Parts: sequence; structure tokens; C-alpha cells
Amino acid sequence: PLLGLLGTVIGMIKVFAAITTSGVGNPQVLAGGIHEALITTAPGLCIGIPAMIAYSYFNNRLNNQLVENAQRANAICESLPRS
Repeated sequence: PLLGLLGTVIGMIKVFAAITTSGVGNPQVLAGGIHEALITTAPGLCIGIPAMIAYSYFNNRLNNQLVENAQRANAICESLPRS
């Protein structure tokens, strides 16, 4: 995902460099940088979105397991005789 973001930034740098040299009147000059930015953003999103979904899923499972373990530990501690 970070390589996709890097490609987006590089593509936008190329667009702004093209604007600096030839102005905004010629869209063909800008198209190369925009194309590069979009081509690198798409794979980054295709990797990043499922990764975030998986992270969220496993993080929630871990948190639920921690809560269950804490509840079990409390139940065990409460069932022990007090001296």
C-alpha cells in the first residue's frame, strides 16, 4: 500500500512539473502523470483494503478472547477460598 501511495505522489509531482513547464492548456501533457498516479494507487488500494479488513477482524477476535480470559480468571479468583 505504501508503494501505491509513493507512486501516486510521484505521478502528481510529474503532473505539477508538466504544469510548470507547459501550463494547463494541454491535457495530454498532464495525462502521463495522472495515469501513473492512478495505476499505482489501484494496486495499493487492492492490497490495503483487504489488509485493513483482516486486521480489524483479527484485532476484534483478539480483544474478545482477552475479555473472555479476564472473565474466566476473575471467576477462578472468586471461587478460591479466602484466608
